[in-house]
Amino acid sequence: MQFIHKLLIFGLTIAVIYLWFFRKPQQIFHEKITIVAETPLRRLSAFFDSQVDNVFKPLEPTESLMPTQEIRQIRQTIEDLRHKSNADQEKRIYSVGISICDQLLQAIYEREQHNRRLADMRKKGFDSLLGKDEAKKKQAFFESSVMRSWEEKATRFRDRVQSDYDHMRLLER
Repeated sequence: MQFIHKLLIFGLTIAVIYLWFFRKPQQIFHEKITIVAETPLRRLSAFFDSQVDNVFKPLEPTESLMPTQEIRQIRQTIEDLRHKSNADQEKRIYSVGISICDQLLQAIYEREQHNRRLADMRKKGFDSLLGKDEAKKKQAFFESSVMRSWEEKATRFRDRVQSDYDHMRLLER
């Protein structure tokens, strides 16, 4: 009887070890992997945190490309969600998100216009019309007016965007 009892315990132990070693990998491979999609408002927040300084920085001689395509994609996704949403609170949040995207796009458009004006001034030059010293003074004068104009507009845009962003974060809570 004891022999049968020991044999049963040995058999159960082997069965448990077999199942543990050979069935566990199947569970690992057959488990569902759930990927949590990043919400558009989180994408907008991440974009805002990483790119807002880049959009509103002072004009530079060599300009980097602005992320307009990314803003447009985020805006379109938020707009789609706003149309699908039934809750008024969500619609308000999405509307503020769309407003932020529109303001960022407008700021980038203004920045590009100021850059073009600055590039045109630099390309034309005043050397042929004036002496070298006078040309440099004139160029510095006109370039500073374009840069000052951009800084004023950038400050206004940044204040509005920051205000809307803070409002969106408040509505999310």
